[in-house]
Amino acid sequence: MRPMSDEAKVAIMACAGMEKTLGSVAMLSVLRVAEELRPGKTMVIALPPLLLGVGKLADQVKRLPVIVVDGCGERCAMKCTAKLGGRIRGRILVLDSAKKYGLRPDSPFKEGSEGHRLSEKIAEEAALLVDRILGGQEK
Repeated sequence: MRPMSDEAKVAIMACAGMEKTLGSVAMLSVLRVAEELRPGKTMVIALPPLLLGVGKLADQVKRLPVIVVDGCGERCAMKCTAKLGGRIRGRILVLDSAKKYGLRPDSPFKEGSEGHRLSEKIAEEAALLVDRILGGQEK
């Protein structure tokens, strides 16, 4: 089977707050979608190189539908995508998801922690967004 072309993919981007719990939850959620839940259907766009002006990434953000996962109210991933003219087709704010699921995020890297469970919940939400964007194709 041939790999999907970029045109049949969804770009998914998390904020860059890796030293902060909510940013780490956002990043882990995005990686779960790309590597476990919807491999081959998503393309992770890293915010730091995008901010540094890596041209290929900017082109992909403009061409592909984008899901952003922001850790905090600053919404850096959303703002950057919009500034570049990206087509934001889904948004998830980690803080809102934490409230929705009644979880108090701690380290998302500790198995069984609330941060870990929150990253799983957000990844599931994002995977459903990918399905909707791609027209509900096979999972």
